[in-house]
Amino acid sequence: MFEISAALAARGAELPFLRLGPSVMQLPRAGYSYIAQHCPTDHVRDADDVAIQNFGSVQAKQNRALRVFPPQSVVSPIMPARISHFSLLIPDYDTALDFFRSIGFECREDTDLGNGKRWVRIAPPGAETEILLARAAEDRQSRSIGEQGGGRVWLFLETEDFARDYERLKAANVAFETPPRDEPYGRVVVWKDPWGNRWDLIEYARPDRSGTGN
Repeated sequence: MFEISAALAARGAELPFLRLGPSVMQLPRAGYSYIAQHCPTDHVRDADDVAIQNFGSVQAKQNRALRVFPPQSVVSPIMPARISHFSLLIPDYDTALDFFRSIGFECREDTDLGNGKRWVRIAPPGAETEILLARAAEDRQSRSIGEQGGGRVWLFLETEDFARDYERLKAANVAFETPPRDEPYGRVVVWKDPWGNRWDLIEYARPDRSGTGN
């Protein structure tokens, strides 16, 4: 028997070693045993994401990492990998679009859905998560405009050039609550959008964004 470094890549979980014999692959965790001749080939891939077609030849790959995908019946599903959108309540689409464009956001979609409703997606250039501008349609939603964070800072606008984007916000006449300040986690200033939502403009000190807190 020999050892091959392995990871359950499809589940985002790493396991330290995979012990491989001529007919049995066993992960160091209860319930993860594979009889080689019966394990579906699409459950085992090499480091280049190529399916192992013949377990008899896997010993030739003993110096390469394997990625093992256990069947769904063995591992319960996990959450999706990303947040695509979140809704920001606003009173008017066009006013909101004008504001966000003035501070450097881009409009990625503006689709008329009928009856005065539009599907409007905005984001800073290059961002993956988008804001969905949601026009308040009834009294409860209208009362929640600017209050979605319950009075807390709840929106965090990350920048790689604090001075540039601080000046851009100033030019858009946003309301700053404090002067810019330096914290262990980075340089930050608290500001409000035209509807009262509290934001941080922040340039993180560390690539992993660690040490933040409000």
